[in-house]
Amino acid sequence: MTPETFGQRVRRLRLARKFSDGAHEWSQSWVAEQLGLQDRVTVWLWEHDRNVPTNKHMQQLAELLGVSEVYLRFGEPAAPPDERQLSFAQAGKL
Repeated sequence: MTPETFGQRVRRLRLARKFSDGAHEWSQSWVAEQLGLQDRVTVWLWEHDRNVPTNKHMQQLAELLGVSEVYLRFGEPAAPPDERQLSFAQAGKL
C-alpha cells in the first residue's frame, strides 16, 4: 500500500470533519475562507498535491482540521525517542 500523500491527507481530514461536524460546511471554499484565502482553488491545489501551504497556512490548516502540524505534513508520527532507543537496544541483544 502506498503512503498517503499530503494532499490525500488534507482531503481525507476535511471530508471526515464535513461528515462528523454538522455545524460547518467544510467545503474547499469554506476552508479557504477560514484561512483568509481568496478562493477554493488554493485548497484544491493542496488536495491534488500541486502546491503546499505556506508555513502560516500550514499551521492554520492543522489547527482547523484538529491535527498537529507534524501529522498534517508527514502523516503518522515517528515513535518517541525512548521507544526507538529500546528497539535498537533489543535488536542488539538478538
